[in-house]
Parts: sequence; structure tokens; C-alpha cells
Amino acid sequence: MGGRNGGRMEGEELKQQQNGGGVGGNAGLYVKVMTDEQMELLRRQISVYATICEQLVEMHKASTAQQDSVA
Repeated sequence: MGGRNGGRMEGEELKQQQNGGGVGGNAGLYVKVMTDEQMELLRRQISVYATICEQLVEMHKASTAQQDSVA
């Protein structure tokens, strides 16, 4: 990588990594993208989704066990 430019590019890449990347370079900057209400709604939706997933797993286990006992 540093052949023609004497290693300057490698140094710049290292500096960007240390500063949080090349695009924007705002590694330490915190930007709120959702309101507290939106976050709470998302948490509730995720909780409901997790409950549904657990129920589906249990239904699948029961269905598989029933099919195994019939066969």
C-alpha cells in the first residue's frame, strides 16, 4: 500500500482507525435517533416478538413429538 507515496497512505489509514474511521470521524459523538417513547415501544415490540418465538418453538416441539409418536 505504501510503495509510491512512501507509506503516507498507511499512516492516514491508521490515524482514521484511531480517530473512529474515515467517514465522518465522529466515533465519540452520540446522536439520538429515536425518542424515548419510540425506544420504549420498540422494547415492548421486541418483548412480544420474543414471547411469540418462544411459543412457536414450544408448538413445534409438541407437533414434532406428536408426529414421532404417530409414526
